[in-house]
Amino acid sequence: MNILIVDDDVVALKSVMSGIKWTECGIDGIVWTAYNAKQAEEILERETIDIILCDIEMPGKNGIELIEKVHVKNPDITVIFLTCHAKFEYAKEAINLGCRDYILTPAPFEKIAAIVKNAASEISEKRKKSDMEKLGSLWLSQQEKKLESSQGGGGRNPIEIVNDTADYILANLNSEELSVMSLANRTYLHEDYLNRIFKREKRMSINQFIIQERMKLAAKLLRNASLGASVIANHVGYSNYSYFVTTFKKVYGQTPAQYRKESLGIDE
Repeated sequence: MNILIVDDDVVALKSVMSGIKWTECGIDGIVWTAYNAKQAEEILERETIDIILCDIEMPGKNGIELIEKVHVKNPDITVIFLTCHAKFEYAKEAINLGCRDYILTPAPFEKIAAIVKNAASEISEKRKKSDMEKLGSLWLSQQEKKLESSQGGGGRNPIEIVNDTADYILANLNSEELSVMSLANRTYLHEDYLNRIFKREKRMSINQFIIQERMKLAAKLLRNASLGASVIANHVGYSNYSYFVTTFKKVYGQTPAQYRKESLGIDE
């Protein structure tokens, strides 16, 4: 991980350079330095920079103007501003630019180091998460290709799996155990993969399909005056009646009781 320090004050810049143990902050790459915006831009053009520690008040283009330009090409760079002036305008601009932190100088090296360390840690975690998501997506794509290429024997194509899953859902709407996880376990597939092929074929997620079909069945049963609403709730997989009412209202725009009265033509 690389950091770029931008400050027109040579003494202050060299002091920060020597006063902080960068490797302990997670900066295991190069600590670059620039004494003005022009030098900083030249470094940013040719090097990969992860964090910018930037002074605001500099001759020529100031730090705010520099970062405005930087973020056009590199919106993911983490920015930490340094300034010896507690101006509201600066703070407001820094927030608008999405800067990671705003440090009033002079500040102890320990404080600057702690902020840089936290920023580096956040970047590392974000990258790990991104890498895991990419690996997961690649694995799912490979699984999908394998499944789609399977022919005959015990192999089933995605359409068959989705139709089988939909049929199973319709036959088990009363089960509270009905979930993406239980359906994935049943088909010996990854949850994300099953949900992906289901959404591709049905134009909705598994959970959306379950709710849709449960509410359709509930609406049908509510048109039968002899069945109590709580009995119907249990019949469509809801032991929590309040949650059933809330879900039904989201789908139909009225409570089960209101729906029944309107459907059966019952006056208030």
